[in-house]
Amino acid sequence: MFMLVQHLNCGARGRLQLVEDGFDLFALLEEIAIAFRGRLLAYILLPTHLHLVAEGDAAESTARLEDALAAFARFVARRGREAPVLRGPIYAAPKTDPFELMRSILYVHRKNAQDMPGIERPLEYPWSSERAYVGLRVAGPANVARALALLGREYEAAVRGPSLPLADLEPALFPSLHPEVLAAASADVYGVSPHELAGAGRGEAVTRARATFFRLGVLERYALSELAPLLGRSRSRASRLVSETPAEDRALRMARTIARDPGIVRHLPRSALRGTLGGRPWHHKASTCS
Repeated sequence: MFMLVQHLNCGARGRLQLVEDGFDLFALLEEIAIAFRGRLLAYILLPTHLHLVAEGDAAESTARLEDALAAFARFVARRGREAPVLRGPIYAAPKTDPFELMRSILYVHRKNAQDMPGIERPLEYPWSSERAYVGLRVAGPANVARALALLGREYEAAVRGPSLPLADLEPALFPSLHPEVLAAASADVYGVSPHELAGAGRGEAVTRARATFFRLGVLERYALSELAPLLGRSRSRASRLVSETPAEDRALRMARTIARDPGIVRHLPRSALRGTLGGRPWHHKASTCS
């Protein structure tokens, strides 16, 4: 039975920005994930506004987004800025059948992303759930399985679109991908911030993302002794993490696919990693990484 779904839209007033940088975007997305708790089906966050597709009635869904925006406003205040002023009430458009849900998801992912400068394919835009639908994320705020169940077989293929062939797991002959890219790709697959990889968090997603980064780095011909300090870890600690965290070959292939795709890499969130990981400068002795 198809349940009621809402297409939610809101934004900052006039020419104001809703978000100013990657830290804002990650914080807003986290608050949205907390507020909707599995009811979020698709999303895109843009500099001035956002679109969400969520399961629930209009009043409930609007209240959840209001809670997320209030929490985000507190985050902005802690950064020493005034919270963005919204252009008006949250707009909620009900979707009452699978066809309308399909149209909303396609609009959220593809129309909005393609309007962004430098974006040639919707999956290149990092602040949407498109990559989860095309098979390049194993975790994240969007409940893709629930969305596909609501869509049914008739419309599932339309929102999934063409999937990218996943990279292999053959060891590289020499390092050709910078560890910043490997870290950002590993974080993206698990829907976490690259900044979290160098932090102290022990959540399941960030732990698996760290292990994927180390495994991917070894495949790319880096030694753990080179990679571990980039996340503020010792070699023994990195080795223990890899041995204790179950290997996920599909996630590893996803991360490598992302890291090898120039269009995706160009837009990966890496602001927290620029030039360093874990606050430490990094130089590879072979100087062969791009």
